[in-house]
Amino acid sequence: MAQSEGDVMSWHVQRLTGWAEFVEIVNRLNIHEEGDLGWHLRGQADAGWSLEPSLLRILKKASLTDKKAHGIEFSALRRFQSEAHIYLEADPLSSEPAAMMAWWIRMQHHSCPTRLLDWTESPYVAAYFAVEQMEDKDGA
Repeated sequence: MAQSEGDVMSWHVQRLTGWAEFVEIVNRLNIHEEGDLGWHLRGQADAGWSLEPSLLRILKKASLTDKKAHGIEFSALRRFQSEAHIYLEADPLSSEPAAMMAWWIRMQHHSCPTRLLDWTESPYVAAYFAVEQMEDKDGA
């Protein structure tokens, strides 16, 4: 959980030892109940990652200029758009700038690196994404 201390955000970290402990926390915080406090949760395979989209993590490793990074993002979007009709039903999404977010959401859903971060209202979905990819890392 995040707490604001002036201009600095700090996180309460709690290491869990098992599923029962996780369920106990979910129950205690009433995260899963209707009318909850409006929790939005994220599961990450590596607790060491900051809150960065997968595309940004990839581009940072490559040490690219902003212009080159935008070019790669644009190329990935265009390629996805050009091949989407093969795998998806007829789609009303256009190439207009207003539809860009809808395309990024569709790309994210199909595991493409994008500038978006996935969030969920389900603690169990977040837990799944925290543990499903990297068995040798602590998820968060």
